[in-house]
Amino acid sequence: MKPITEPTPLQLPEFISDKYTLTDTLGAGGMGKVYLAQDTRLHRTVAIKVLNKASDGSQTPNKTLDEARALAKLNHPNIVQIYDVLEHQSQLVLVMEFIEGQPLQQFQHEQLPSLIQKLTILHQICLGLAAAHHVGVVHCDLKASNIIITSETNEGGFGAKIVDFGIAQTQRSVQALQNVSENDESLVASQGCKIAMSPEQLNGLPINHLSDLFSFGILAYRFISGHHPFGTGSASQIGDNIITTPAPDAFELVPQIPAALAKLLNQLLQKQPADRVQSAKQVADKLQQIIIAQTQEEILQQQTVANTPLYDRGTETEEHHAPSKDNTLRDNALRDSVLKTSPLNTLSKKSILITAAALCLLTALLLANYPSLLAFMNPAPSSTAIKHQVVVIPPTLESSSFNNQNPIGSNLLASAEPSLLVATMDDAIKQYIIQNQSMQLISSSEVNAIEGDINAIGNYTGATDILTSEINCNITRCNITLSRLNKSSDSQRWTVSEQDHWPVILENFYATHNDTQLKLAKLFSDSVAGEQVNMQVSEQDYLSYIELYSIMKLRGEATENHLITLEKILVNSPHLFSGYGLYRESALNLYADTNDEKYMEGIVNLINQSPPEYRYSVEQAIDQFAIAITTNEFEQAEKQLTIAKQRGADETVLIELQAYLFLASNQLKQAINTYQKALSLRPSTKLLYNLALSYWWQSDSIHTKKTLKTLLSINPKHYFANQLLADISLIEGDLEQAIALYVPLVKTNNQSIDISNLGLSYALSGKYQQALKMAQLAVDSSPNHPNWVLNLADIQLILGKTSQSTTNYRQVLALTQGQSDRVSLLLSAQAYAHLKEYNSAIKVINMAKKLNPDDGEVSLVAAIVYTRIGEHISALSQVEEALNSNIGAAWFNLPWFDSLCDTPKFNQLLVDAGNNQRCQLG
Repeated sequence: MKPITEPTPLQLPEFISDKYTLTDTLGAGGMGKVYLAQDTRLHRTVAIKVLNKASDGSQTPNKTLDEARALAKLNHPNIVQIYDVLEHQSQLVLVMEFIEGQPLQQFQHEQLPSLIQKLTILHQICLGLAAAHHVGVVHCDLKASNIIITSETNEGGFGAKIVDFGIAQTQRSVQALQNVSENDESLVASQGCKIAMSPEQLNGLPINHLSDLFSFGILAYRFISGHHPFGTGSASQIGDNIITTPAPDAFELVPQIPAALAKLLNQLLQKQPADRVQSAKQVADKLQQIIIAQTQEEILQQQTVANTPLYDRGTETEEHHAPSKDNTLRDNALRDSVLKTSPLNTLSKKSILITAAALCLLTALLLANYPSLLAFMNPAPSSTAIKHQVVVIPPTLESSSFNNQNPIGSNLLASAEPSLLVATMDDAIKQYIIQNQSMQLISSSEVNAIEGDINAIGNYTGATDILTSEINCNITRCNITLSRLNKSSDSQRWTVSEQDHWPVILENFYATHNDTQLKLAKLFSDSVAGEQVNMQVSEQDYLSYIELYSIMKLRGEATENHLITLEKILVNSPHLFSGYGLYRESALNLYADTNDEKYMEGIVNLINQSPPEYRYSVEQAIDQFAIAITTNEFEQAEKQLTIAKQRGADETVLIELQAYLFLASNQLKQAINTYQKALSLRPSTKLLYNLALSYWWQSDSIHTKKTLKTLLSINPKHYFANQLLADISLIEGDLEQAIALYVPLVKTNNQSIDISNLGLSYALSGKYQQALKMAQLAVDSSPNHPNWVLNLADIQLILGKTSQSTTNYRQVLALTQGQSDRVSLLLSAQAYAHLKEYNSAIKVINMAKKLNPDDGEVSLVAAIVYTRIGEHISALSQVEEALNSNIGAAWFNLPWFDSLCDTPKFNQLLVDAGNNQRCQLG
């Protein structure tokens, strides 16, 4: 085969001429030529770069070829794609994506991009850098001429592509794919490279990805300010300055840039690599945060009152208008710790065969109905304090014409339309409260947890207002009565203070939604309503949404298919903000039940695709807070709380969220103090429960029971208070009491966590067949929860079903693989011990002991591990620690501990703990 020779215009070498047809020459330089061509097989336009041979005729460096191949495997939207890498007789031929655009330096001279547009381009460049660094490729020649800016995208922005990425490690200063003018950096390859180099690169020292970040800092500084950070002059002079002169302080740039951006530029331009930001991903994340803050500020400055408001503004002057809140339906579940499904059930802190549902279960509950707190683009905490804590009683439907004998009534009212009207009213009322900066919605699940009349509901939730609505339908139309109730100052009775009536026709539900909000504005004339933002929603999409709302929210029947349908509605009508809340609530609940990652991925994707008004809102910060909590990323959750505060979240809400973060991250003393503060602001049974839970996780049984006693005196049928008492009974070994409490809980709610704990109670009582039945039911309900699977495996092992138990222990290890949180460590330690993989069991339990040295449950698991190994001295020490931490003696009824009955100390420990018959059980 012939060697590649210098091709003449409009002719490619024989080596590749059968695959590509040349159409033009794009550019030429010291490193080779770039051609425009057509791929004759795939029928696409490509750019072909033929690199010149080394001057000494040496072979192509292996490193260059390896890097080119690595980049060819990397398909990233911000890196020019390499389609093919061809090597022949010491030369490389690269077949690449052809881009229509202009180099960054030309773009900046011809365009006037805003700061946000500049930051967005820099963010894209960083994402490309991060992707390449991830596969071990360093650019080494990152400069404006190696960035191609494409035309505006559908979203109104610009795209950025990094070119010559991957071969620059050894082939410096390759020309851009486009016809770049020969000036500035690209005048002379060796000279042009200097003004974009890091100090270590200029000094000829070994370099890594941190060198690219210094070059990115130069590029970013020039792009933002218009001049080089290390002065003017020749390339050699600038190169010398890079080595010897400190970078200028970006805080002194004129015009002034955001402080966070100035800080980032200063970090990037540090002489020592260790002093820079340490990864392109970190730089991209910081840029994204700056973009969000800057967008928030600009939208706030441009915000104007809508031309056609959906509710009466009365005689308010402009200065009284508050930034609008999001329309997303939230029913307060982030302030609702456990009023739908058990949160990180108390046994997650204290149990063994099964710990409670993962942290996501608590998050699913907390985020299930959390109110949208949006004050769109508000850069500072709201100046309007919340003065209305509002309970919404579900609308009631009355009609004397609901009968199938009346043909007219049948057509109108015997259909699903009345129930959709109920859903519309419920949605509209809650949305109005959510939009109002001086109002806060009390969760429906908190309301539902209270037994008693409307007076009890108002008094035990700390409400200031109660809203009720009645729908009375006849043959031709429906009449609505909306009432606002307040508590009289001299009693605990709630009476109607404001009321309105109006007729509706069952034809336009979205109009009814808006009419309801108009009426609410009149009932709450003493509050500042937020601006309606979902005006771009079609009637058909709203009707479809309300149908889902009725099923998923009011009936609680959310399924994967419902989520798919809801996602389609939101894609079609992305400004239907209440739909995001419904999706999040349902997806988190499904994730809690199934442990299936696709539900979390669905939430993330939906948030990322939502309109800017939603993405840069309080609600988005709370969504991200929920995701971070669910995945145990507590530092990220803390950051999202800060963002929520900056965007206008009320202090009362932030206190409750902070308390929950303390609880979830096991900072129990802080959680207790913060919940006590929250209770002082809004006394409620929900906050009492959270306080009790915090005490319990702190192993403070006395204050736990005292707090629960107070709560149950208010509401004796409080589901989660009774559940916590059942858990305490189980942990402390009062098995009869535990069973007596769990049985009605299972009948009431039939949750997998209660089913599994009931099975655990049976197991500790020696009733293994009943235990097996319950454990299997729990796994059938939630097959991917390692807690339930472990419980089932243990009971199977006890009953001699060795093959089945081995399979399930392996599943536990698969479900906890790569996780280092406390619960996962305890589960995997037990699985390893029962599989007789003792070295792994010891390693994992030591990790758990290091993280939680004084945790009674960790001691109990350690006792299991050491007993299974046969190290009885260590096992007895752990038994003693567990008993001293209020782990009930009944836990040592399990057969794993039978071998300890031969030791006098074990018998004495159990006798002292009140279990005199343990070693006579077998």
